Amino acid sequence: MDVDQIKELTQSLAEYAPKVNEMSTLINSSSMKAAQLIIAVMFLIELDSWYRYLKREGGGLNSGLFAELAVKFLFAFILVTYSATIFDGIVELFGYILRGLSKIISIVAFKGSVKTDGVDGWVLKNFLGLISWLSEAVSSISIKMIIFMRAFEMYILKAIAPLIIAFWMADSTRDMAKNLLKQFAAAAFQGIVLFIVVAIYAAFVTDDLFKVSTGKAGADIAFAGIFKLLVFIFTIWKTQQQSKKLFGTS
Repeated sequence: MDVDQIKELTQSLAEYAPKVNEMSTLINSSSMKAAQLIIAVMFLIELDSWYRYLKREGGGLNSGLFAELAVKFLFAFILVTYSATIFDGIVELFGYILRGLSKIISIVAFKGSVKTDGVDGWVLKNFLGLISWLSEAVSSISIKMIIFMRAFEMYILKAIAPLIIAFWMADSTRDMAKNLLKQFAAAAFQGIVLFIVVAIYAAFVTDDLFKVSTGKAGADIAFAGIFKLLVFIFTIWKTQQQSKKLFGTS
């Protein structure tokens, strides 16, 4: 992970892809009226449901119950109206934390350091060299793809946010709104997880799992270096799953 990639992780949605963010915000704003209408309809349905139930029980709506419904309506209305601002705030919060971590931790791009000098045989030596080069390329491309996919997911969630968050109004559908908020937070938090994984991996590979016993620059060391790269690639791709588990969305 280089300086530019860290910068991309700490950027706001407006900074990472301004035109895409503008489109996402426009869709968010366009769907807001429909979302507010959904809230109003759900409020009236729940109000009517409680009225019919209490009427059958020989009672009626009281100020306490109406106030409870009004609070849920108001909270859902605020979440829908300011969903874009809330999501931008979540990204900014985790970006601020990541910027702080990047100042404390000097991160160096992980290199497999695959050495093929001592490998016997021209074919095996060049084969291991090719595998090493491909692994390095895949690891570099993987980080770029993860950063892109993370941002893409946040733009999509921001765009559709009002229509899903509107279901906060009803108790039976509130989990849908909560899950959307947690999913967006998990995507934003993935940047921190990715940074930490890359930062500590270089120290982790010094463990016995990656050591070889011969001490010679032979095929065993070359294979160990390639194995480090493959595990690194697997680990960084797992950051999305790890983030979602932490936020309870997987």
